[in-house]
Amino acid sequence: MVNSPEQAATAAAPYFSVVMPAYNAEAGLRQTVGCVLDQTERDWELIIVDNASTDGTGAIADEFAAADARVRVLHLGKNGGPAGGRNAGIAQARGSYLWMPDADDLFDPDLLANARAAIQGAGFPVDAVLFGYDERYYDDAGCFLYNHELPMQAGAYQSPDDWHRLVAGWERGTHYGYPWNKVYRLGHVREEGLAFEQVRLIEDVTFNVGFFQRAGGVVVAAGTPYHYVKREGSSVTNGNAYTAAEYWGLHQRRIQQLADQLRSWGVLDEDARGIVGSLYCRFVVSTVMRSFVPGDRWGARQRTAWLRQLFNTPLFCELVPAAQASQSRTLALAIRALRARSVRRVTVIGHAAYLARGRAYGAFTRIRSGR
Repeated sequence: MVNSPEQAATAAAPYFSVVMPAYNAEAGLRQTVGCVLDQTERDWELIIVDNASTDGTGAIADEFAAADARVRVLHLGKNGGPAGGRNAGIAQARGSYLWMPDADDLFDPDLLANARAAIQGAGFPVDAVLFGYDERYYDDAGCFLYNHELPMQAGAYQSPDDWHRLVAGWERGTHYGYPWNKVYRLGHVREEGLAFEQVRLIEDVTFNVGFFQRAGGVVVAAGTPYHYVKREGSSVTNGNAYTAAEYWGLHQRRIQQLADQLRSWGVLDEDARGIVGSLYCRFVVSTVMRSFVPGDRWGARQRTAWLRQLFNTPLFCELVPAAQASQSRTLALAIRALRARSVRRVTVIGHAAYLARGRAYGAFTRIRSGR
């Protein structure tokens, strides 16, 4: 570490703590950290958490810390995954608000300035600022495929009752679960005793469910200042570093937590069940798709048994009849097949998705999201 604990303790507390876990991120780290340094809002600290990288990530982070006293580096002796990296950074954070961008993404120079303006202009205490983002898709050779804008409807909500009813729609737009499209009041994180759980795929969702359960005022900012870089096969979500059964277990838990939270707020109405049901159906199809991956390939008997068991679970019976397809024709087909409890049709759809993913990643991502 370049900046000593004594230096950190004597420095004035910043408005923002930016926590950035980084594991083997040398390819894009300079550009991402540059986006922080270029922020028009200057009152921040950046905590880069080197997650026991085996490349030049740690050395690059130390270079930034040597050049700017606002940058600190934590070198972890063991890779704790995204959850462990974020937890280590949060423990050292001193700001009023917390932001956690990924080490390979990009963002606009006015992101933090606009977040601060939203907080200070709200006229009430703000526990979180949310903002939209765009997805920038690249193939495994690094060639740009396309860009997909995902803005949010701007608004300021002093009472939780006003934004509770919006959460299902936020999750349909994939805005609720991510940590990097939010600025959190650090005091609320600590008051609630929150930490990222050491679990794959859904650690960010479980954190947000915990954060927002008793959150107060929330502001949603306009625009898409965050640029989420998605490379074919480069992330845990895109890759196959887990089994189909593990994938389903985690995402079934994700859906259950979301449904339980909306129910606890009294907003799991027909529309919300339709949105959550559509997410449930997508994860079922994704599980079937992953069941065709070599090395974890399920036989027809195993796949049939899994689906037939699924058809009789309480969550299936509650959500699938209400599921809404929105604009995705592929999802509409999947929902009809699941409502009919047709093993054959669900299997065909999952296998087609598996083939499309392997042969045309760009087309597959568009079809998957209804574009």
